[in-house]
Amino acid sequence: MTFLQFRSLQTTALGGVLMLLPALGHAQQTFGSETTFNFYGHLNIGVLTVDDGVDTDSILTDNDNSNSRFGFTIDTKLNNGNDLRFQFETAIGLTGSGQASPQNDDFDIDPRITDLRRFDLIYTTQQYGRFYIGQGSTATDGIAERDLSQTSVVTYSSLQDRAGGLAFRLADGTLSNVSVGQAFSAFDGGRRFRVRYDTPKYAGFTFSGSYGTEVLAENDNREFTDFGVSYAHDTDQITFQAALGFAQATDSPDLLAGSASVLHKPTGLNFTLAAGENQESDANYYYAKVGIVRDWFGIGNTAIAVDFTEGNNFNSVGSESESTAISIVQKVDRWNTELFASYRTFSLDDESEASFQDLDTTFIGARWSF
Repeated sequence: MTFLQFRSLQTTALGGVLMLLPALGHAQQTFGSETTFNFYGHLNIGVLTVDDGVDTDSILTDNDNSNSRFGFTIDTKLNNGNDLRFQFETAIGLTGSGQASPQNDDFDIDPRITDLRRFDLIYTTQQYGRFYIGQGSTATDGIAERDLSQTSVVTYSSLQDRAGGLAFRLADGTLSNVSVGQAFSAFDGGRRFRVRYDTPKYAGFTFSGSYGTEVLAENDNREFTDFGVSYAHDTDQITFQAALGFAQATDSPDLLAGSASVLHKPTGLNFTLAAGENQESDANYYYAKVGIVRDWFGIGNTAIAVDFTEGNNFNSVGSESESTAISIVQKVDRWNTELFASYRTFSLDDESEASFQDLDTTFIGARWSF
């Protein structure tokens, strides 16, 4: 951590404490007697098979749609009825599907400080909402990922998590320097060292704001400001979720993204839509998914979904990116396991480059939760 990052960390921490003071002033200073500890995590491993038009390769990899991780929470019920939580969470450090490629196919454990996901203090009040300080989700993290299809373990709007490191081949078979990660993005928020505030829920709506800095990566002195609003509605017939967020960072383009998903409970039919825009480069996309969830076999839900993504201006002005997938996830409740399989094709058309060949991928694996 550089000196400037350390000073930024100090400033952000002080700001978070100042934000918490009004709510803490209403709290009793002694803890209640109810304190609970919970340890959790999951392993999420799969085989990614890639056909780039010339070669076919299979890669054993961690699944970055929900990378292998572990963590714990310590929850304390305060005497005033409010709640205080400390949460720690980290990825294990396995080579992930978002970076894996035929040129980078080693399945290694290489823990890095950037694997730290949460080191977070969370104060939830009955009247004033929820306050966060520490490493954790910004107000736009997950804003483009509202998805009730129960297939997010293998496919959702952030396509780069599945195959971001794979390079397209040109029409003549030459491997280009353009990757899936350069041609697709959901513009979803991330995790930073931040202070964050979520309002209480009003008629299903929750408003969020955060301010933070990047302290886990070197030479990143940007300041991040995020705003988000989410909505949730649940009845006997349907579940509906939606979110919209705006992210701004120093010396970086402003990002706007949102998503919505609806599940019809009696039939299991569901529909998901996400969209986003880089407001400087005009790169934009939309993502649509239709699926069905049913417990056909008595061992857990079976979820089947088909999705389509179209993006514009990602690799260069005038470029068009498209991707289509069909996916299935079988839950095995007794084992706390989800078995998944998915076929996805990526295509890229760029007026400034020679034509690209399609990338076809198959991803099969399992996530075991504990």
